[in-house]
Amino acid sequence: MSYDLVVFDPETAPREPSAFSTWYEQQSEENQDAEELQCDKLRSFFFALNPEFPAMNGPHAGEDFDNPKLTEYSFGPHSIYMCFAWSQAEDAREAVVSLAQKTLVGFYDISGSQGATWQPSRPGQFSVFYCFNATNEEVPSNSSVSLDIENVVSQLLPKMTSESDFLGIVDSEGTTVQFMLHRSENRVWMEIPTPEEKGSYGTNLSPDDLPSTIKSLPTRFCVEDFPEFRFQSWEVSEPPSAKPLWKLW
Repeated sequence: MSYDLVVFDPETAPREPSAFSTWYEQQSEENQDAEELQCDKLRSFFFALNPEFPAMNGPHAGEDFDNPKLTEYSFGPHSIYMCFAWSQAEDAREAVVSLAQKTLVGFYDISGSQGATWQPSRPGQFSVFYCFNATNEEVPSNSSVSLDIENVVSQLLPKMTSESDFLGIVDSEGTTVQFMLHRSENRVWMEIPTPEEKGSYGTNLSPDDLPSTIKSLPTRFCVEDFPEFRFQSWEVSEPPSAKPLWKLW
């Protein structure tokens, strides 16, 4: 049994789910070498991942045939299909997700129960996920949608009305700013999660200030751009948002 993941060229792949499925099926019908990939980002991805998960065969194959990280790669014109040993599923997913974000390629969890697909946001847009309890609307972080800030404010904020409603906005570098509404306390908790530090940096806002705060967000999110933020450790106590919402994958 293998654990299968796919990365792809986000400039070529459709964003609408059914169109993406058709496109991907066409990609999988072709098989070629890494050097024939028609996307520089995909080539960068492969040659960065191959040292950790060496190819099982082909010109870039690893020499240690007992290595459990040996991986079968299949190359389409605009995609890379990877078959990992099931024992490597957790490490492989973490490595592929991290590298996909760094190289700005798309990611398709073909072995996942929901087949989650992620694509880096296009210029002027952000990846957005949310949960609005009153309207029972939810877009999980592993299936985020692309919106510009104006549409985030006009389309989504009016629906953020119930206790524990939340909204996450992800920049092109994969950094998340997220907001949770605490209606009973008339506040919004705004934070940038930092999983590597096992915590988050954040502050409380008035709900009335939320539209202007979101409109003033920079193109890329950095803790240093928010001097009012204070660090909250997830190990000492639960973060003010009641749980770490950022789970992009």
